[in-house]
Amino acid sequence: MEAASAFSDKIKVAYGGTEFGMISFPDVDDPNKYNDFDCGTPTLGVEIKIVNTEHEGTIMPTGERGLILVKHVDSRVQLLNEPDATKALYTSDGFFRTGDIGKLTADGHLIVEGRGSDAISRGMYIFYPGWLETRIRRCPGVVDVAVVGVPDPVVGEELCACLLLESDDITVQSVQEFVEKDIVTSIDDPLSKNKTSRDISSWYV
Repeated sequence: MEAASAFSDKIKVAYGGTEFGMISFPDVDDPNKYNDFDCGTPTLGVEIKIVNTEHEGTIMPTGERGLILVKHVDSRVQLLNEPDATKALYTSDGFFRTGDIGKLTADGHLIVEGRGSDAISRGMYIFYPGWLETRIRRCPGVVDVAVVGVPDPVVGEELCACLLLESDDITVQSVQEFVEKDIVTSIDDPLSKNKTSRDISSWYV
C-alpha cells in the first residue's frame, strides 16, 4: 500500500477469480487507514455469505471466520463434460464454494484470510498462514517469512516460521519477542496466552 500510494491517488483492491471475475473491491484513498485483507463490499449482482467450514448450513455471525460462498446473478461455472464435478462446486442453494476462508464485518466488508487448504490446525484453533506472515514481516530485520505446520504430539500441528533475515544480527529471541508483543497480547487473538496453554516460545523459528 505504501509503495503504490507513492505514485497513485487511489488504490483498488480486488478479490475474485477466473470463475466469477470480480467479487468485491474497496477503493483505498488513504493507505494508512487500510485494514489488512480487506476486500471491500460485493460488486453489483454478487451475494456473499460466510458459513461454518464443517456445516455449510450454518451461517457464521458477523466478524467470525468461515468458508466464503458467493453467488452471481449472471454467472455460473460449468465444467466441460464434468457434470458431477460441476455439481460439487455448488451448495444446494446455488452458492459457489470458493475454498477461501474469511469473514464479514459489521459494515459489510469482506476480509479474506487465506485458502482453506492452507489451514494449520493447532489444538482447538485453526490458523491461516497469510494472517500470521503479514504480521511477522513487520518485525525489524525480517525480509520474508513462510509459516507452515509441523507435526506435534500434543496439539497436532505446531506453527513453524521460516525466516529470511537481513543479517545474522537478528536473533530468534528478538523475533519471538516481537511476535509476543504484536500478536499474542491481543485478547481477541487465538494465540493469546489467555486462550492457549502453550507459550509462543514453543514456536519453531
